[in-house]
Formats: sequence, C-alpha cells, structure tokens
Amino acid sequence: MRGDRTRKESAYGLPLFGDVYTEPFSEGEIRELIAFNRTRLGRKLLDRMPELMRKSMEKTHEPTMAELQRWMERLSRELEEKYQLK
Repeated sequence: MRGDRTRKESAYGLPLFGDVYTEPFSEGEIRELIAFNRTRLGRKLLDRMPELMRKSMEKTHEPTMAELQRWMERLSRELEEKYQLK
C-alpha cells in the first residue's frame, strides 16, 4: 500500500486521506494546520473531534432518513403509476 501513495500524500504522512487535505489546502495552509494542531487548543480540538463528528451525524441522521423515506415513497408511487403496478 505504501507504494500506492502519491508524493504529495506521503510528504504529509496521510496515506489514506491525503487528498482530503491536499485538494482544498495549499502546502502552506497544511503547515499552518499542523502548527495549530500542536497548540493546546489544536490538541483539544483533535481530542474532541470524534465526539463532535458523532453528535453532528446524530443531528443529521433523522432528518436525512426522513427525507430519504419521502423520496422512496414518491419514487414508488411514480413507478406504480408509470407501469400500472397496482
């Protein structure tokens, strides 16, 4: 797997998610992010990130699933009408 990494990804030690950061951020910005992550606040943010992500997903899960259910019901009705399935 190590040989599959791009030069840019391996330079930052991000073999799996390198492009997540290298696409939107310049090399200088990545260096600033690294510096920030070494600060007390940066370490606190990194430490709490899993919990923040979990809470964010919990808040979006229910409305997303409700919208998906409405979309599936509408699609089902449209297919039934189009192909006269009922």
